[in-house]
Amino acid sequence: MVLTFSFSVSWPCLHTVVPANSEPTNKTFLYQIMDERCRHKKSKFHSFFIDAGGNGTDTKTGHYDADTNTSHFYVSPNNWAYSCSGDFQSSSSNTSDYIRNMTCGAPSLENPLYEKARLCPQALTYYGFCLKNGKYRVKLHFNEIVYARDEDYSSLGKRVFDIYIQGNQERKDFNIKQNARGPNKKWTENFTALVEHNLLEIRLFWAGKGSMYNPPLLNGPLISAISVIADFPVGGLSPAQKAGIIVAAVCIPLLLLALMWRLGLVGQKDLRDSRVELRGKSYSVKQVVDATRNFSSKMEIGRGQFGIVYKAELPDQTVAVKKLSPHSKQVIDQIGREVYTLRTVKHQNLVEFLDGYSKKGLHLLIYEYMENSSLAFALFGNFYSKSNLELDWNTRVYMAPEYATVKVITEKADVYSYGIVLLEIVSGKRNADYKADQEYVYLIDTACVLHSKGKLVNLIDEKLPTYDREQALTILNIAILCIDRSPMLRPTMSEVVSVLEGEKNIDEINKVDTSSA
Repeated sequence: MVLTFSFSVSWPCLHTVVPANSEPTNKTFLYQIMDERCRHKKSKFHSFFIDAGGNGTDTKTGHYDADTNTSHFYVSPNNWAYSCSGDFQSSSSNTSDYIRNMTCGAPSLENPLYEKARLCPQALTYYGFCLKNGKYRVKLHFNEIVYARDEDYSSLGKRVFDIYIQGNQERKDFNIKQNARGPNKKWTENFTALVEHNLLEIRLFWAGKGSMYNPPLLNGPLISAISVIADFPVGGLSPAQKAGIIVAAVCIPLLLLALMWRLGLVGQKDLRDSRVELRGKSYSVKQVVDATRNFSSKMEIGRGQFGIVYKAELPDQTVAVKKLSPHSKQVIDQIGREVYTLRTVKHQNLVEFLDGYSKKGLHLLIYEYMENSSLAFALFGNFYSKSNLELDWNTRVYMAPEYATVKVITEKADVYSYGIVLLEIVSGKRNADYKADQEYVYLIDTACVLHSKGKLVNLIDEKLPTYDREQALTILNIAILCIDRSPMLRPTMSEVVSVLEGEKNIDEINKVDTSSA
């Protein structure tokens, strides 16, 4: 299993570009919500409708829920939520700009859905949860009502963003005005999505393209409404389902044969004949599958965007097996990326890739098994369980961040990510922590405030019984440099390493006042 760190950005002192395929911290909380609202996966929802930025309205399709909250993260009383990250370029902008109204004097579109919209500086993600698994029709409604005025020349502004459904990029460089042929004109985009774990994700991501219009510098994705409807029969049995029951009753012998094949009593020739090499020893793929207890939930040790990871107990060694989803359009790309990266890159802080198998809808990636799991689990645990590992100061300082990223934007983006990891290690806190009032508290916000007040020492983990104060402040100050808003002002990784190893003083790479800390 490749260990990665993912970060949310919703802090006033920073602005950065986050990869659109990063895993949002909000998902952990959503799974907790799902455990409460649809326990035992008894999902009863098969649709949801959102009047983005509006007060709610009724249409022939259904009732569109109001969506007027201005927080960074919000869970509705129904079965959807949204997350907004990033900051507007203008210093005068704030969260009130998340809700936008149609400009006065604009032509009427005879549909209240298009009179208001939700705007987000960088990444706007809507989640539909507790949904029945199956295929859905997703319809996104747009109307450019911000870059629309001739009086202030804002109509010359160009808004460009990408659209992702279930992690798949469906539209690149999407431009509302270009498609609708002008501002204040409605436009819809239609997609299909497969829900497998009762959760649907719709993400609109601004990658820094388009106009940097001033004023009011309100870039980022904008959307007027969302409708999601099941593309399968709901309620009673459909004629096709009834016919299927009749056919099944007639074909009981065939069903028994299929069951025997699934249990491994017959068939599975490919699994028996195919071999994988794990640390110089050869095993059949069937042996590996059996070692996971046929992908039993009791052997599950993690899950990600593309699949689930299982512990596999072979006779003479234990490995980790990632089973990729056969329905993902990015499975082949994922296999190619991980095999190439981990075959060619060897490092003591990277989990070793051992071998893989891909045939007839079964895609497996096999890695070394980490008994103590990851740094993230050691510090925070997960929504299944808490970590019982206690990391003292010395362990946290000789421990490197165990993560690998495939699509690196720039070298300084890696420096930024490393700075966040340093803050998490020393503070023992997550990058984003959810509070009961449905607002997130961001570690970087806290670090920036404490640094400005000369109280950065207050960030050190209170659970540490002892630690080197001077060393801790050095690490925290180098982390502050790494997360500077401007990439040009961030140090290089070689400079970071030289400070952490004591070869350079932090003042040699940047002027940082540490005396008051």
